[in-house]
Amino acid sequence: MGRVRYNQSGYVGCSMSVNAMLAYEAGEMPESKWSKTRMLQEIEAYCDENDIPYHGEAAKLTKKQVFAEFFEWKSWHHTGKYARETDFYGLNEEAIDREFGNAENERCDATRYRKVPA
Repeated sequence: MGRVRYNQSGYVGCSMSVNAMLAYEAGEMPESKWSKTRMLQEIEAYCDENDIPYHGEAAKLTKKQVFAEFFEWKSWHHTGKYARETDFYGLNEEAIDREFGNAENERCDATRYRKVPA
């Protein structure tokens, strides 16, 4: 594909496709855009939303380890002035569930063994 013109159909300005912009809004980004801080925020937010206990365990890992363990390829989109294909990544929810446990089971266990006031 040739060079993208400013506001070409299907593009935002001349740096990314509309679909790439929508992917950003959905929480997907190229690997180079993910900082360790941002990845940890996404993990913590997912755990909070799904009542999964998370105590910062992933913070002990390196950035590469966090990315490899908890993020996965989601899609590709055209980016840049020459519309190159760029891979986008997002949170691997199954890995989070697997690593930090199923909150539903933990809630049941906590209820079963909770001391009931007399």
